[in-house]
Amino acid sequence: MTSNALVKELILQGNNYAEVGKKLNLSRERIRQIAKEMNINIKTLQKENPKKYSRRKFFSAKCPNCGKRFERYYKTIFCSRRCYGTTLKEVTPEKQNQSFRYINHKGKTKRPYRLIMEKYLKRKLNSKETIHHIDKNIKNNKLSNLRIMSKGAHTKLHRKEFQKKFQKLLSKKILLVSLT
Repeated sequence: MTSNALVKELILQGNNYAEVGKKLNLSRERIRQIAKEMNINIKTLQKENPKKYSRRKFFSAKCPNCGKRFERYYKTIFCSRRCYGTTLKEVTPEKQNQSFRYINHKGKTKRPYRLIMEKYLKRKLNSKETIHHIDKNIKNNKLSNLRIMSKGAHTKLHRKEFQKKFQKLLSKKILLVSLT
């Protein structure tokens, strides 16, 4: 087999220029020239079949919520945000029955805990600030139970709590996950 045909075959198998060069003891630039002469563009091949030509390793998994098989180049448990959210609601059912009311204050509807914190701080809360209920009871609006946080920090806090609950379910084998 000629070197040109061999280069073409190796590239079509999913090897990049550097890998083909190592196998044939040729420089990457020489492989690129041969590919160009044969009208082979590796970027086009990558777009057509990203899994085959990607340097990333793809992981195959089955979603524990819907049972759908999916592939990602990063490890994840759920196939979509919707499945993640549905499972989140199942793991934290105590929040389902808790409801809070809105208060009409100076022509604007506000959540009572935001109004309490604004009065305590003697300033308006900006859109990046959120209120965290320490005991996780939305109806408990005592100042000692409220803490002001950035939205990012609040999300991080609840994500850690969710992961702990989720790991507990996995350890009890209530929820089975396979990452193969």
